[in-house]
Amino acid sequence: MKTHITNLYGFIKDKEIANRQRKFAQTAHDMGFYELGLYVYDVSSDTDSELSKRLDGIIASVEHDDMAIVQLPTGNGLKFESMLIEKIAAYSNKKIIVLWHEEAYKDINESKLQHLILKQYDIWNLNEYSDKTIAALVNNAMKSEDTFDINVLNIDETLDYILEHNSSVARFGDGEMDIIAGNSIPYQQYDCNLAQQLRQIMMMQSNEKMVVCLSDVFKNRERYNSYASDFWKNHLDVYRDFYTELCTADWYGSTFISRPYMVLIDKTSSKRYFNKLKLLWENKNILIVEGVNSRSGVGNDLFDNAMSVKRIICPAKNAYSKIDVIKENIIQYADDRFILIMLGPTAKVLAYELSLAGYQAIDIGHIDSEYEWFKMGATSKVKLNHKHTAEHNFDENIIFCDDEKYNKEIIDVIG
Repeated sequence: MKTHITNLYGFIKDKEIANRQRKFAQTAHDMGFYELGLYVYDVSSDTDSELSKRLDGIIASVEHDDMAIVQLPTGNGLKFESMLIEKIAAYSNKKIIVLWHEEAYKDINESKLQHLILKQYDIWNLNEYSDKTIAALVNNAMKSEDTFDINVLNIDETLDYILEHNSSVARFGDGEMDIIAGNSIPYQQYDCNLAQQLRQIMMMQSNEKMVVCLSDVFKNRERYNSYASDFWKNHLDVYRDFYTELCTADWYGSTFISRPYMVLIDKTSSKRYFNKLKLLWENKNILIVEGVNSRSGVGNDLFDNAMSVKRIICPAKNAYSKIDVIKENIIQYADDRFILIMLGPTAKVLAYELSLAGYQAIDIGHIDSEYEWFKMGATSKVKLNHKHTAEHNFDENIIFCDDEKYNKEIIDVIG
């Protein structure tokens, strides 16, 4: 991946802005950036077709997945700048940083400015920066997915390790990071004790007894569909400092052991992933700990290879408020059972504490929705009518089916 930066040539009315852009571009060039030269001219002399061809020539060196830094203003007006950004976005898979020298836009209608740049791009307002900060800013621009020093095993490697060592598992995703950062999520209100426990678990070094998993999104996000890739890019932009501070272990398992289908562009390995995942509970007596709306495995064959299934039913929301009771009930009924937990952020804490008590407990998350989508060959996150669906967080319009087998599996209900 190359990084490009625009630089101005020709007569510029605002000399201060022009000089600052050129200094920035020179510093970037010294650090290995590639220049996109922009000449100031009378844009009105170009037809739309001529302008389009001119811009194509300017960005000819930009390749797919390159990053481009566009300094504004260019001196050529909003039409030129808008078309420039849109063309670069098409070539660079929308990896754009807009360096906005605010003073130049003080007389421009706000809605027009928002139409121009306030989209999915990173916006930096450089009006307050001194020249001494330019090198640091350029260096920050180079921060991309590959700058995270976080090693996440792939799905196969993670499952192989768990199968070999009979490890417990705590999987961290975007929701857990939201809680850690002090925010609530749809099915769990922020709780400072929960946030602290999640931080502590996330900072652990994985071992044979306990595997801490992260989403495998710190590099090679081209494996995922555009929605997932953009989502995780934005997530990492927001929470970069948290990951840098907390994720210092030698390695992590992959959170996607329970999401091995929908986000993948190449789904040819999904069947193998599910088959390997099922080996975790093959011929075992299992104890499922889940929310009241989850009904994991109901209507599909996800757990058909288990010796037997028992269930503890918990609150669908704010399960952490009942964590002590849930843990006591798990220990009461666990015996020699293999424990699967589907309770959002609370599942991480339970899996960790149960592992310390000598149990194998897997935080398996939204495996049921993922498996349903896999079985139907879905290409989008289809809402399930008869139970909770991943990412459909408000559990609306669910029509429960009376399932005798499911009812018999329930050994306790925690209200």
